[in-house]
This record gives sequence, structure tokens and C-alpha cells, in this order.
Amino acid sequence: MKSTRRSFILASGAFAFGAGRAMAQSAKTNLRIGVVSDIHIMKKGLPDELYIYGSDTIFRKTLKYFRERKVDAVIIAGDMANTGLIKELNLVANAWKEIFPGNKGADGARVEPVFIYGNHDAASWGNKNVDQLINSDPAGVWKRAFGWDYSPVGIVDVKGYKFVTVNWGHGKELPQFLEAHRNELKGSKPFFYVQHIHPAGTLTSCSESDTTVSDALSKFPNAVAFSGHSHESLALDNVIWQGAYTSIGTSALSYISLPSNCVDNHESPATSPMPWASDLGKDAMIVDVLDNGVLSIESRQMVDDEPLCAVRMVAVPPRGGDESWAFNAQRARAVAPEFPAGAKITEWREQGVSRVTSIQNQVVLTFPAAQIVKGNGRAVTYRIEVFKDGEDKPVYSSNIVAPLYFRAPKRAPKIITARIPTSALPEETLTYKVAAVDCWGNAGKSLSLRVEV
Repeated sequence: MKSTRRSFILASGAFAFGAGRAMAQSAKTNLRIGVVSDIHIMKKGLPDELYIYGSDTIFRKTLKYFRERKVDAVIIAGDMANTGLIKELNLVANAWKEIFPGNKGADGARVEPVFIYGNHDAASWGNKNVDQLINSDPAGVWKRAFGWDYSPVGIVDVKGYKFVTVNWGHGKELPQFLEAHRNELKGSKPFFYVQHIHPAGTLTSCSESDTTVSDALSKFPNAVAFSGHSHESLALDNVIWQGAYTSIGTSALSYISLPSNCVDNHESPATSPMPWASDLGKDAMIVDVLDNGVLSIESRQMVDDEPLCAVRMVAVPPRGGDESWAFNAQRARAVAPEFPAGAKITEWREQGVSRVTSIQNQVVLTFPAAQIVKGNGRAVTYRIEVFKDGEDKPVYSSNIVAPLYFRAPKRAPKIITARIPTSALPEETLTYKVAAVDCWGNAGKSLSLRVEV
């Protein structure tokens, strides 16, 4: 039997709150949107190049999935090209025309392309030949690639819902534009706003340096902003923010940015004893707009072809109580991940290699992966602390990325390994403590191991 959208939601048990079930049961879908960002295309990809940076293979797969799901619109929230080259943008346009010829789905229905330039589209990225750059003629390059006109700031109607778009570098123009269109945007019916960088004061990183956009959107409680740039995983609940309006991060179809302040993230030093954590993430969303003003949001890993987490139900305009996606409300509801009963740390010493493959003497710690206790409270990092006897302040502390936290929980390894350079530790009796930490900084109960020297 072919499943319907409604039966999929109800069967999944996928609701952020208890109110979600009632929302879905009493509403029908008015609009379906496919959402991606930061695709960073550089070349035509081979069929098996699902994880090759710059390949268009996973982008094409995602567009085909959107076609199968019969979306009414597709958002690409910037960074279509990787290095600002016209030929890269043309690859994006060619994929779109192949899968949605004439801006139509397989059934011939209109599918609205809601695309914008990001910083990777607008900058030169070291390319010397100006004639090859998108920024040599943004409007002309756009028209020749896609076949429709470019607007620095624009608006389009899709089945009665408005989409406002702002291309990279044109955020200052938004306040005047919104005021000019106030009569068609005001009210309780959601409208959608798309730009590349996060509006200031909303999501946790990669936000604008001023509040021009956010201040303008704050006058419209029914506004829903989609933005990318940060590459933060859709697996985490903090990609959704609510305040005066709603802001949703669109993650990336190219790679996931790992948590800061970890010894195995993208910015960790060459002397780190831990290699980069795997960043094999390729994220996309299906957003259904229900007729009661609720967004039903499916977050999906496109290589695994499976959900990252439960469907999220987000009310627009924002509501209070259990239906709120304000960060303080989410944090208050969150329950930290915990280690399974009987979990223990194992410790030994061996030679290993640093980030730049120089030989190090290392302490190796292994321990079972922490488990979700409630909702989507997965481990994002593990906090490692080492104490000398009789001292409360650790002699060593670090954080490591929880492997594959950005994919479905079943993908996480069962055993976690952490490494510490022995040069960072005194030759004394030591106690190792490990705690699992969620995206809000909540830590579960620590595991502890005392090792005598």
C-alpha cells in the first residue's frame, strides 16, 4: 500500500512535543518545499562520487528525491558554486534543467526554483581570470545559466505563499523591501525568507555582523528565515530558533562543520593526538506547510537516504509553552545523554601519531557510546578530564567530537576512542573522567577510572 504524507508522520511517532500529534491529525498539507544549501559544486560527478567534495552527484540525487516527493518549490540557500566560477554555476543549472525541465516535476506541475547567491558564488576564491567569474556579471551569468531573471532582492508566490529572497551582499536592502510589500506579507500566514548567512541573534554561529535583517524580520512574526553558511547538522535541534520570528538553518549538502573547541575538529592544531572526526554528512529537508500554520520538517541524510531524527513540528507564528522552539525553552526541555548501565573506561598506553603523523606516546581511553535518554538528546561531544589525587582542578581537559553524531543515531559507533599525549600528563596517579555532552552543553553523568602509576 502506498503511504501518504499524513500516514508517514503518524506512523513515525516523530513529534518534538505531545502537541505535535494533534497538529498533524487536524491539518492538511498546503505546500511542500525541498530545502538544501551549500552544495559547493565544482565538477560533474561520477555515479559513485557521493562523498567527493565538489561533485554534483549527491546534488542530482537530492533533486531526484525532491521530484519523487512532489515538492512545490526548491530552496538553495546559497553557495551553489564552490569557487565563484561560471562553469560551476552552469553545472547547477544543468542538473536543475535535467531533473526539473521547464521548472516542472514528473507530473508536469510547476516547481518553483528559489535560489540565491552565497559568498562562494560572489567571491573570486583566487581565480585570476575575471571573465570566468560569476561576479563579473551576476545578473547576466544568472540569466544565461538558469533562463530566468536575477533579482538582488526578490519575491515570488508559490500556491499562495510568499518567498522573499536576498542574494549575497544585499541584506541592507531588505527593510525597505519588506515595508514595500507589507500588505502582502503581514498577518499570521507564514511567509518564507531566504538568504545565505544566518540572521544575527538567531542561530548559534556564522551570523551577520549587524542586525539589519533580523530587525526587519522581527516586525513579521509570521516570517520563517532559511539560511545556510554554517554547515551545522540538521540532526541537532538548535538548527531551529524562535523569537520574534522563526529562523531555520539549512545545513549543507557538501560537508558538516564539526563542533568548536574539540581536539579533532576542522580547526584543531597539527599537534592534536586525534585525527579529524569524520564529516560525512549530506543534509537536506522536506518542509510541509500545514493549513494550521505549522511546519512539518523532515531532516534527511541524503547518502544514507534515511531520516536524521524525528519529524519536527514548528508552529508559525511562534507559540509559547511546549510548542516553543525558543532556545531557552528547548534547553529547559533537553535531557542529557547518558552512558549505558555498567559502562566503564578502559585505559592503556601506546605509540600513536599526531594530526601531521609525527610519532607520539599516547594514553588511549575507550568507553561505550552514550545513549539518548529522551527526544533528540544525542551526544555531540565527549568531555575528557584528568585529575591528580587530592586536586579539584583538572591537569588536562579536552573535548572530542562524538563520531557520526550528525547521522541517524543507529550509525554511531558502539565504542568511543580518545587519545591524550602522555607529555600533557604528569607521571602520577591519575583519575580520568568522561562525560557525554549534548548540543546545549548539558552533560550526563561521568564515567571515572583511577589509574595508579
